[in-house]
Amino acid sequence: MTRGAVLRSLDLGEVSADTVAQFSLAVGDTNPVHHDREVAARIGLPGVVAPGTMAATVLLCARDRWRPDWTDVKIKFSRWCAAETEWRVAERSNDICLFAGHAQPSAVLRPIKTAP
Repeated sequence: MTRGAVLRSLDLGEVSADTVAQFSLAVGDTNPVHHDREVAARIGLPGVVAPGTMAATVLLCARDRWRPDWTDVKIKFSRWCAAETEWRVAERSNDICLFAGHAQPSAVLRPIKTAP
């Protein structure tokens, strides 16, 4: 198997700005970049962006489904998870990636150590 080759993936479809706003408020994150396009644009964002807790939730659900043996994990965030873009989660041999409006992963979950 080639390192980084996708083993399986799941297209989540377009994640709306309304979905991001509802999630943000549900978890108590009132940062306006998660629900106000004008505020997001003013600081140079492409529009409403998801909070890290939303990206982490997607990755942890994928982990629970595909790799429940990965009990100790870390998540690295590298790009904004943009609303109103297609989101996809993909398992590779050594990680699970969330693609959210970028060709490269927005967030990556990796095992710290795997169960025997």
